[in-house]
Order: sequence, then C-alpha cells, then structure tokens
Amino acid sequence: MGALGFIVENWYHKTDGKVSSLRICEEMNKKITLNRIVLAVCIGVLLLAAGLLTGCSSPPTTETPPAYLLHWGDYGTGDGQFDAPRGIAVDAGGNVYVADYGNHRIQKFDSTGGFITQWGTLGMWPVGIAVDDTGNVYVSDGLNNRIQKFGANGVFIAQWGSQGTGPGQFDQPYSVDVDAASNVYVADMHNNRIQKFDANGGFITQWGGQGTGNGQFEWPWGVAVDAAGNVYVTDTRSNRSNKVSQRSQEVCGHGGFSSWLAR
Repeated sequence: MGALGFIVENWYHKTDGKVSSLRICEEMNKKITLNRIVLAVCIGVLLLAAGLLTGCSSPPTTETPPAYLLHWGDYGTGDGQFDAPRGIAVDAGGNVYVADYGNHRIQKFDSTGGFITQWGTLGMWPVGIAVDDTGNVYVSDGLNNRIQKFGANGVFIAQWGSQGTGPGQFDQPYSVDVDAASNVYVADMHNNRIQKFDANGGFITQWGGQGTGNGQFEWPWGVAVDAAGNVYVTDTRSNRSNKVSQRSQEVCGHGGFSSWLAR
C-alpha cells in the first residue's frame, strides 16, 4: 500500500467512511514536509563529513605581507658600515646586534638603526650571535672555534671551546641560540652536531653525527630554539630542516632526530 492509500484508508475509518479531501491533502503535505526535512539533514551531515575528511571545511587564512620600514649600512669600516655581516639578533629592548664578520667586530644599534656601540679585535671572526633574556650576548667565533660571552655593551665575560671533536670542542661553529633558561645551543658545523651548554659554557649534551639518516647531519648551519624548548636545525648539505622536542625526544619535521647522543 502506498503513502496515499495508507492516508486514505486511515481517514476513511476515522470519519466512518466520510473521507475529507482537504484532510487527505493536509496529511500528505505533512508527510512530504517531514521527508524533505529528513533529506536536508542527511545532505548536511554528508557535506560536513566530506569537509572534515578533505580538510576544506573553511578557507585558509592569509596574512598581509609585512611593510618595508628601513635599512642601514653600506660597505666600510666606520660606525654603521659592514664587511660581510653574518648573524643578527635582537634583545628584549629592541636593540639590534650584528656580527660584522669581515670587520672582526660586533655592532649594536637601536631599532631604527642608530649606532650605539661596537666591540671586537682583529682576528675575531664572528658568525652567529644570540642574546639572552638578561641582555648577555653570545657570539660564535667561527675560525677560532670558540663561543664568547659579553655583557650588553660589549664587556667580556667568558669564553669556551677549542678545535677538536670532544665535548665542548668545535670545528667551525656557526649559528648559536639561547633558550629561556639561558642554555646555549651551537651548530658545530664540521663536526656535524649540535652542542648544548649552560650559560657559563658548561657542557650539557650533544646530538648528531655525519650522515643523511635520522639524527645525522651534513653541515648543520642554523639552530634556533622556540619558547617550548623545541630545537630547529638547518642541515645545509642535506637540504632539510629538523625539529626535536627535548622534553619527549619526539621526532618532527623533515629528517628529524631519533634520539639524543649520550653525554
């Protein structure tokens, strides 16, 4: 029996055989409306599921490109001039520190490029630079295979390192960074490893080794630490970036690490 027959029969019995065409139409409209509601709900659920599965439930967000503000410097040896500048860092006050490699010095500027001070000596080869939360400045002195630590205005505090492959030794250290606890991370490029030290140069740990497998490097060049303590490394010859979580030793990113090396 079809839907129409069912409705007619029911109303025929309810009205003692006196079927009202108006009532029949009303009941048919109710049933049709209910079917449409059910169909609409089903279609909505299917569309939502398809969006979740494809990751297209909402359009990607975009950011406005940053606006150019200013630049400073040209070739030379004077204040605010450079010869092959390498690393750059910014302190909590917005002051800018530049590793002026070819001029064997560090230059410090305010956020608008105004010269503040400089320090360094002939024979110093500053490559990487980082600033901790208290304003101490850490410089990787590449060709001298050492890390130097200075106060915010260039007062020498400490140094550590020598050429070699042991803990605390280097073979052309390049990038350097500092975490929230003032631990220092160094990309020990030609030793194909990352070394971690406390703020005074005390060795903590290392990881890496030459190769292209997980946990290995071919000239690690850059190193950076985020607020959560995750460490990011650019591996130059392997053309990849790596990420490792120190808390869980979780491997992430392209060619991440499978473990830390023993101390």
